[in-house]
Amino acid sequence: MRTPFSLVARGRATVARLWARPPADRPTVHLSGHPWHRFDRLALVGRRPASAGPGGEHRSRLRTPAIDFCDHRAYQIGDDPRWIDWNVYGRLGTLQVKVTEAEERLHLFLVLDCSASMDWGEPSKLGRAVEVVAGLAYIGLRQAAVVRILRLGEQLHALGPVTGRTRFPEVLRFLASTAPGGCVALTEELARLPATLPRGAHPIQPLVILVSDLLVAEPSELGRAFDALLSGGADLAVIHLLSLQEEAPDPLGEVELVDAETGEILDIGLNLETVEAYRDRLSAWLGEIERLCAQRDLRYARVRTDRPLDSLLIEDLRHVQLVR
Repeated sequence: MRTPFSLVARGRATVARLWARPPADRPTVHLSGHPWHRFDRLALVGRRPASAGPGGEHRSRLRTPAIDFCDHRAYQIGDDPRWIDWNVYGRLGTLQVKVTEAEERLHLFLVLDCSASMDWGEPSKLGRAVEVVAGLAYIGLRQAAVVRILRLGEQLHALGPVTGRTRFPEVLRFLASTAPGGCVALTEELARLPATLPRGAHPIQPLVILVSDLLVAEPSELGRAFDALLSGGADLAVIHLLSLQEEAPDPLGEVELVDAETGEILDIGLNLETVEAYRDRLSAWLGEIERLCAQRDLRYARVRTDRPLDSLLIEDLRHVQLVR
């Protein structure tokens, strides 16, 4: 019997990655029929100033020539004379330069975990993750952000940079081809990400959103990967997906658990005591993940896959101040 939930595997400190359905039952991602316009009023919230150049809708802390007046400061040698406020000079007799606040483009990196453990649960974690990434990309493109999508699987697939809402169909086509990618060294892949971050005349501090079930051998490894991203200048947020079956397993009796990524098989007899022990371990593991994120002041949202996409984006992500 194949069970529809994850269990703690022998010798591991966290939840095992377990396959629960034959390949023919893998869900198909449907994106084209969703009413994406429901997210038109949402905007991504970055914690750091954007610096990707004028033209976006992300408020920057950089003081540069733009149309939004912010303040005055004393004229300094080398300042552009066109920004002198002659009205102030006429009243006060001192040269003052207009300081404006630029609207700049936000760099958005959406990192999608496509490991085999994600293609599990009802509804599938991978299917819901793809929808979440599509929704965030839609919001970003409407916000004039520079959007990149990175799929972590057996092979690395990337889309972008793309800008402008007219590129959204291209995003949907890219995401619709998403498939589970076997075993993914999540922490190693995340640690490599800083090398892919764009470089420019000004330090670029992108908003990086990881969408994953975070199933790794040691949660502490995630902390080191997060630190590598943060030291690379990223504004990191984490969306942690969990299926209902992982939270509340109910089958009892003799079962065969098959690791989705390694193929390892574990025969076990499930009883009420075993399931209760699993729930305790799951609770401890989730607490450790939350602590890792809280220690680094990351925005962390744990969401269940049975939550409607609208509720997930509008309520759950607003709650952690990732969107407004």
